[in-house]
Amino acid sequence: MTDEEIIQEIKENDIIITGDVIRDPNRDGILLIFVEINRDIENKQRPSNALLRKISENLLSKDVNVDFILVDRTKNDIEAGARASLIHSFGDLIRNSFLSMTDKTVSVWIDVKRDITSEEANKIRGKMKLYFDSFELNFLDIFLTKRENTPAKLACLRNLRTISPASVKDLSEKLAKSGFIVPSETWLSHRLDSLRKSNLVLRLKSGAYAVTQQGLSLLGTQKNSRSPDITRLLDLARRGD
Repeated sequence: MTDEEIIQEIKENDIIITGDVIRDPNRDGILLIFVEINRDIENKQRPSNALLRKISENLLSKDVNVDFILVDRTKNDIEAGARASLIHSFGDLIRNSFLSMTDKTVSVWIDVKRDITSEEANKIRGKMKLYFDSFELNFLDIFLTKRENTPAKLACLRNLRTISPASVKDLSEKLAKSGFIVPSETWLSHRLDSLRKSNLVLRLKSGAYAVTQQGLSLLGTQKNSRSPDITRLLDLARRGD
């Protein structure tokens, strides 16, 4: 099939293709197709991954091997598009992803379901490079959250207790000063939301977060000058609260 015939067959499923068909430089015989996605009123991805897999399988039966790169241009949400593309192509490997951006350089932080091989990591890198090239951004590399010194839930609670109520930005800075690596504020927001669902933190109307009584009970107390509650009082004094 020619590129035009491939595009036409995909478009018959009411799919919007952006850009030209690209031959994957890292995987022989695979064509990369940029597909525009959006969200319906129930926040479900359209076109769905199930539909895209069906199209891929149909084309494969005609000896055409395609891989879709999903681009969320309706909201211009680069992070959402990268996540959607990764989960579509590597759903058996990747649970979630987050971006760290400095100027026009992007790093991708990946939460994996299992250990990945160097070959799988290189495939992910190749796809991400092509994705960010479409936005004229420089792709640095992928990082696995489980291998880096990212803060666990208890570390987030301990640090939040000393400065609460605190915004995501404030907590991110506090964690960084404590020696942790925070991939992005979006990543930290997901972590805090998980703690909120476990009734360990509370999100105030202001958008700031505070540790709940249940969270305080989980952390326990210290009866000395290094007590986190004393640290919090000193922090409030410094801030003039």
